Amino acid sequence: MFIDECIKDSITYANIIQYLRIPHKVLLSTEKSFILMLTNHYIYITDCIDSECENLIEELKKYKIKIISTLNDKLFELLKLKFKYNDICCQAVYCGEKLENNNLMQLKKEDLEYVKKTYRDGNEEKEIEETFKNNNLLGYYENNELIGYVGRHADYSIGILFVKEKFRKKGYGSIILKTAFLFWENQVPFTHIIIGNTASENLHKKIQCKFGKKKVYWLYNDDFIC
Repeated sequence: MFIDECIKDSITYANIIQYLRIPHKVLLSTEKSFILMLTNHYIYITDCIDSECENLIEELKKYKIKIISTLNDKLFELLKLKFKYNDICCQAVYCGEKLENNNLMQLKKEDLEYVKKTYRDGNEEKEIEETFKNNNLLGYYENNELIGYVGRHADYSIGILFVKEKFRKKGYGSIILKTAFLFWENQVPFTHIIIGNTASENLHKKIQCKFGKKKVYWLYNDDFIC
């Protein structure tokens, strides 16, 4: 199966390895393509060889799709006109030492409003609230003061990183990320970085992340398509 060949590259396909560990449905799995659906979030994940792009699109038409991710360049070009907006990311996987730090814990409820006011990266307030509700939003505290925060997205990638301005350039970003990558059980330590975010790329390189060979494309629509 195509998916079995793909996941031999554990860096490029770290996200797929993670998705196979959690509740999902295999909607299609052939020698040339696959479609997964994360059942908790209705996110569709695909990859294929170039010659199968048209066939895969026909298969996708069977489903009501709001969010889709693909690792195939050609498929992205064919699909993007059907979606309202998209992100193009690189995938990074943490390969450094295990770091445990008791200062990183579930975000305190009294700090939730601060997160909603300060994090501005496409996440609506309701998404932040849902992340908090699912225990996927962490705060880094010293002497009971919030230094920064980090979270796990609906696609299980680690992100939502933020450090308060007065604590920046002191190494907190690295510490928070390293700890977060290994905080959750049964979690592949991967993240998606929007292409062009040089500061984030450099931070992940600094903490010994390795980068996948393929771009990860995300496409979104406010309404169901296909």
